[in-house]
Amino acid sequence: METIHIDEDFLIMYVAAKEFPADICNAHEALHKQVPIEAGRKFISISRPENGIIQYKAGAVAKDASEAKQLGLPCIQIPKGDFIAITIKNYNDHIESIAAAFETLLEQPGLDANSYCCEWYINPDDIICMVRKAG
Repeated sequence: METIHIDEDFLIMYVAAKEFPADICNAHEALHKQVPIEAGRKFISISRPENGIIQYKAGAVAKDASEAKQLGLPCIQIPKGDFIAITIKNYNDHIESIAAAFETLLEQPGLDANSYCCEWYINPDDIICMVRKAG
């Protein structure tokens, strides 16, 4: 486990999964039809319980608010700060490790109660699972 400092807020434009976890792949496919994978683009998906049900949003960091509006995608801002994190190498080979990583992260003290679980796809093979610390 490590701490990652994020220096700027992320404006995440997203496609919501209709059902968690069954619809995660469909949400990513729908997002990538509108926001293609390109060099320099950050893809960060987010989730958290809302009304007792986990809401998953396949996301990409918007270049600015006008991009999301132009694409017709809703947005959520993830505030800058310190995040506790676990990096998973070759996550597609053991996808279940994502849930295990978040279980470990959510057990840690001092988390931001309004934070999302964030999945930062740092390259095609590796992911950083992270949750924002309070403060």
